[in-house]
Amino acid sequence: SFHAPAQNAPLRRLCAAPSARARGTRGRETRVRVHGRVGAAGRAGVMSHASRAGETLQRLQKQDPECSAAAGGGVLDLADAASDDGAPIPALDRLHIWSSDATDLEDPWNLVRLALGSLAGESWRIKKALASPEEMGRLRPLPEGTTWWEQYQRTQNYDAFRSAIPFRPNTTSGCLVFVLLGDEDATLGLLADEVIALVEAFLCFRVVRRPEPMAVGAWAQERQSADGRPQLGAHFLLSHLEGSADNRSVCTIGITGTDIYPPRKFDYVTGMTDAAHRVGLFSFARYYEKRRKTLKDGFTKQADAELKRVLSMCFVKVLCRESLKLAGMRECHLLCCLMNPFPGGAPEAVADLPLELCCVCLRKLQFATQVDLLDRFARLPSLLTAWYPEETAQAWERIRSAGLPTYTVTAVQHARPLGSSGTCGLH
Repeated sequence: SFHAPAQNAPLRRLCAAPSARARGTRGRETRVRVHGRVGAAGRAGVMSHASRAGETLQRLQKQDPECSAAAGGGVLDLADAASDDGAPIPALDRLHIWSSDATDLEDPWNLVRLALGSLAGESWRIKKALASPEEMGRLRPLPEGTTWWEQYQRTQNYDAFRSAIPFRPNTTSGCLVFVLLGDEDATLGLLADEVIALVEAFLCFRVVRRPEPMAVGAWAQERQSADGRPQLGAHFLLSHLEGSADNRSVCTIGITGTDIYPPRKFDYVTGMTDAAHRVGLFSFARYYEKRRKTLKDGFTKQADAELKRVLSMCFVKVLCRESLKLAGMRECHLLCCLMNPFPGGAPEAVADLPLELCCVCLRKLQFATQVDLLDRFARLPSLLTAWYPEETAQAWERIRSAGLPTYTVTAVQHARPLGSSGTCGLH
């Protein structure tokens, strides 16, 4: 069984020769699956490693140009076939050929399934959660001047993730460790408890927050930025985090409200990671600078609370996205997903990405966490509804597509700070 590469000319003449006879199978069968359009290489021999089948196809095309194919495919009886030099081919009795109208490389959903990988052998709950990509996912707009095949090549597929993941399932403590850096004033701009609760629900890793903020001393090499802000050395903070990190955890992430600078090249950065040690550091000091300036000009409690809420919503996406990267995930270019490339612009542009994972990234998450995806589907709507109404609607749509009941009753304690009563959502 082999696949012919899609090229240019349609292969629709090779399913059933007029002289083909229905007969029982004897000897060896060669099955050839032909996807869509096959070019010169396919017409000449289809694939080099199936030369006998290719030679037979070529000879039939030359000798019988009227040989036509039904769209559904057919069987060629080759019991009496001979090669071009007249020698019989006793080992090749029948040639089964299938053809399809669309080429694999032109259909993005075929590429999505290819990136998703085979579900053979998986439990029925995983198949139920992932078996319908078209119903559960949305294709990204195709960038101008590119093809879907190029987007697929830039996407990390499931098999590549299994090779790249820095740990094996059930070999870690299953915890994300969050560390607040600096004094309490440096982290007051973030609703830390709510952010941690949402990250835990979305990633299905248990989030552990260290009870006391990490004190910052002279070792952090404080300096003044070009615009007069106090800054800490990101590489020094990252090194200090590595020294206190638990290797059994999935990753360790430091969060600070103080501006940070890299060792060279840039005046500031918003984050820095060490993939080898699964440690990351992120600052929210440069997020929503225009709103911060407006707030300084006319401070009100309502505007301050709204800024904290918007910043926290954005930082949930930052922490989820970066935690997945530290766990071995890479960017996704086929479907709308939190792992899509960064939109560009100001740091808060990451808020334009949806707080959802495509079917390919969901399967990666399931492999890393061993979580039940159907249970995750049922829990998410009640947790997202206060801050993410669009993602909540999408979560309900996934529940419908998976065939689950379109209601859920949950009483998750950590959902209450977000404004969710935890009682019932009904659609």
